[in-house]
Amino acid sequence: MKKVLVINDECDTNLLITSALRSKGYIIDNSGGLESGKILFTSFKPDLLFLDINLPDGNGLYNIHYFKSALPNIKICMISANEDISKSHEFNADAYLTKPFSLSQIIDKTKDLIG
Repeated sequence: MKKVLVINDECDTNLLITSALRSKGYIIDNSGGLESGKILFTSFKPDLLFLDINLPDGNGLYNIHYFKSALPNIKICMISANEDISKSHEFNADAYLTKPFSLSQIIDKTKDLIG
């Protein structure tokens, strides 16, 4: 089974992604902050990370290198409601989704990135 981690401070978004991907058989966990997400990431070792840009305890873009260094094969999909998301590829993100997004967009992006 493929594993997905969501690091995002919006409970509704976490619930949407979690529900959508669990229904498709993915193992999923989530965190509301960057530092707690890093701890979870280390033990969970996901195949895909949905990472918010604007978190209360840091900027997701500036932490892509941390996650890619720890797990070089991980796929990272940035999520944000603002235009900063277009900078995702400059920081080596594999993909991005702009909020608000639909269940089908989440599922399609996940399938594209990790099958």
